[in-house]
Amino acid sequence: MALDDHLTQGVYRIQPSDPLQGTMKVPGDKSISHLELLCLVRWRKETTSISGFLESGDCNHATLEAFRQMGVISEKKDDRMIIQGAGMHGPEMP
Repeated sequence: MALDDHLTQGVYRIQPSDPLQGTMKVPGDKSISHLELLCLVRWRKETTSISGFLESGDCNHATLEAFRQMGVISEKKDDRMIIQGAGMHGPEMP
């Protein structure tokens, strides 16, 4: 069946198919990465790995640097950010 057979006045008709299966990797998002960072440092004391972390040049970089100066340990590995949170009492002031 040719593509033209599916076109009627510029409308493409999609035929039913079997269910789709697979994995999709969504690119990192600056706002979500920043929010994850703030929440993890503040609320979790455990080490946490964030996949798809988007380290941008503005808020994430500045925020990470500020947290590092307060003793929060973080490390970038591939597309993951490894964070050692500060817990309920928060990071220490420099």
